[in-house]
Amino acid sequence: MKKILFNAFISLLSLALAAQTNVVNTTHYSPSLDQEKPVKIYLPPDYYNSPTEHYPVIYFLHGATGDQNSYPTVISRTQLMINNGTIHPVIVVFANGACPPYWGSMYANSELYGNYEDYIVFDLVDFIDTTIRTITDPQYRCITGHSMGGGGAAKMAIKHPERYRGFASHAGVMNIDTTMAIWQTLVLQENGGAPPYNYSWGAGTYTNFLITAAGAWTPNLNNPPSYVDFPLNSQGEVIDNLFIEWKQHDNCHLVKQIDLTDHLGIFFSCGTNDSHQVYSSNELFRDTLDMLGLPYRFLTTAGGHNLSVMMIEAGMKFLDSLMFFEVGTEEKWDITVRSSFHISVKPNPLYDFATIGLELLQHEYVYVQIFDIKGHKVVELHNGYLPAGQQQFRWHAGDLPKGMYLCRVQAGKETRTHKIVKN
Repeated sequence: MKKILFNAFISLLSLALAAQTNVVNTTHYSPSLDQEKPVKIYLPPDYYNSPTEHYPVIYFLHGATGDQNSYPTVISRTQLMINNGTIHPVIVVFANGACPPYWGSMYANSELYGNYEDYIVFDLVDFIDTTIRTITDPQYRCITGHSMGGGGAAKMAIKHPERYRGFASHAGVMNIDTTMAIWQTLVLQENGGAPPYNYSWGAGTYTNFLITAAGAWTPNLNNPPSYVDFPLNSQGEVIDNLFIEWKQHDNCHLVKQIDLTDHLGIFFSCGTNDSHQVYSSNELFRDTLDMLGLPYRFLTTAGGHNLSVMMIEAGMKFLDSLMFFEVGTEEKWDITVRSSFHISVKPNPLYDFATIGLELLQHEYVYVQIFDIKGHKVVELHNGYLPAGQQQFRWHAGDLPKGMYLCRVQAGKETRTHKIVKN
């Protein structure tokens, strides 16, 4: 009898907890994909009790191997933040970017996967705006995501600033050059460690990642069994004409089309111990934004690649502040302060040596260090105080192998990274 009562109590408790969260699981037809796609929709607590109220919307893009059901913590933390008044009531739409057997669509328009960019930007938004009580003004529409979805959310908003007020990218690949330089070595290890290489699905995590990305960016329906043009040749070298196509999807490249008149809110976060080593790509995205003079907020954590509660809450608060601040008041954002110093590297690419220029706006304790792409320190060029003004450091790199290096400068509490290529 006690067991029956206990089970009944658990059942009632489960129903009560479920009732506290308004979640709709449904499907809809996508003209861009010519198929039915599932979607999960979180509705704020007062949605059904306020039949005349319309709400802002945040779209969430999942990571590789995931789907619309992969991030329940985003729902629970959003509900908590609404209930305690941290953010305004908001609808959160969890898209499905899965296209098995590959690990994800990369949210790109692809001959192999279908037009997922058009699906996310147009079809899904149109379905939600005509089905759910949303505020249809783009001022009250944002996009966010994690990992593959983090880079995808950034790309959607950057390419379509007329559709979104801003984005929050978490642990996304924000610079393809840097990530490829790191993953290339890992892919070669997964495929035998010596040429000739035959890149096959299932060889390892990073091989699968690159095949998935190739399906989005360089598909080839005449090249079975993977139906992609892989970006590395049999000797393990990057194929330049293919990689040019990949770089058209690079957020550091795409963001150059944005200016202050677009009023696009930019938030991105990454753990310094990211297991897929995408932190340096986020640093370079930050440096690109500094160069362009675009406001942003960059959150760094000591964590890994997972989407932490800190990331979720910081991103949601940022997007909430965007939607409920008047356009043109970006100075109110909690953004990263403009750089207090500037770095230049000439020549870049280099062959034997490079001159690293540093312009300090104030007297600071400064570290100037060179790292290889795996994060190993190659040399420390300076460690000590420097006065305000221009400084130069000469780096002799003639004996080092070809490839990508990172010049990292720390002045006071601020750190900047500059990409260097050695030919």
